[in-house]
Amino acid sequence: MISSPQSAINIPDPNDKIRHRQPVGNHQQKTNTAPDNGVSQYWQPGTLLSMCLPMTKGQWAGEYGLIYAMSREESGCYAAILLENGDDLGLIHLDMLPVYFVPLPIAAARYTYSSSGQLLLDFDEGHFDTHFMAAATYVDGL
Repeated sequence: MISSPQSAINIPDPNDKIRHRQPVGNHQQKTNTAPDNGVSQYWQPGTLLSMCLPMTKGQWAGEYGLIYAMSREESGCYAAILLENGDDLGLIHLDMLPVYFVPLPIAAARYTYSSSGQLLLDFDEGHFDTHFMAAATYVDGL
């Protein structure tokens, strides 16, 4: 599914203080090259995310997200994101993730994506609740 190298992308440095609802432009950024599988060490399945501006301007109700799958296409590598309110954002190019999300340096969620129907069923059964609560607890503690 993910096979060829990804070009260099700007990603937030996880060692910086992450402040909830600040634009990524306020965070110091580094340029990293994604490994051969096309997945950055910060953007990979299970990564919990906090939205940053402009997404928190009311476009979506959720404030936290989870990368539940990655996909490598001819045009680059994409992350599939589920929000805490159950909205599935679908695939977002890795180059765009730092514009809208900050990865949270907490334990990654373990989830094996099989289908959109199963994803919604798992959400409805509360499979992701503890992960989103952990994200909220982390951000509230900053």
